[in-house]
Amino acid sequence: MGGSVTLGGMVPLLIIAFIYGPEIGMFAGFTYGILNLFLDPYFVHPVQILFDYPLPSLAIGLAGYFKNKPALGTTVAFFVKFICHFISGVVFFGQYGVDYGMGKFLYSLVVNGPMVAADWLICLIIILIIPLIGVLLILGVIMTIKKVKSNKKEVNPVNEEVVKEKKLVLNDKKEEPKKFKVKYKSLDDTLIVKDK
Repeated sequence: MGGSVTLGGMVPLLIIAFIYGPEIGMFAGFTYGILNLFLDPYFVHPVQILFDYPLPSLAIGLAGYFKNKPALGTTVAFFVKFICHFISGVVFFGQYGVDYGMGKFLYSLVVNGPMVAADWLICLIIILIIPLIGVLLILGVIMTIKKVKSNKKEVNPVNEEVVKEKKLVLNDKKEEPKKFKVKYKSLDDTLIVKDK
């Protein structure tokens, strides 16, 4: 039955399906479903295991058929995932609906619908935001490069003018630059002064 909202847990499977195609996406989903079965098992019948674990995860790989339309691919994949959980709910958990005054179809819809819909919405938002984040990162890098280049252009003219001013001062006085005494310490810490 529906499971829980994974806060985007199917996004890696969707990305694999979009990049590598539906076959690899379905294989990755099937593998994820089997791993999920071993890590968090709950089953009442062997057929129910198929409809609650590998098949819904495998369905996420169907998004690979819609590489150029990620919103549509995500929606189709989650709809098929919902169908798998809905069938499981009707066939294997429908009897619990009597406790709440519902038929097995309505019970399965009420339990599985909101969970799969919430997971779909979260994954859809993430899948649609990922390209925008990539574009923003690229724009940020471009802006940083432009800023660094413009800073270099601003700094260089100032330095060249300062150098020109110093040359003009020296040329106006027509003096030789003064020789300075250099002070430094030797290895044994004695002060040595030399004329340059």
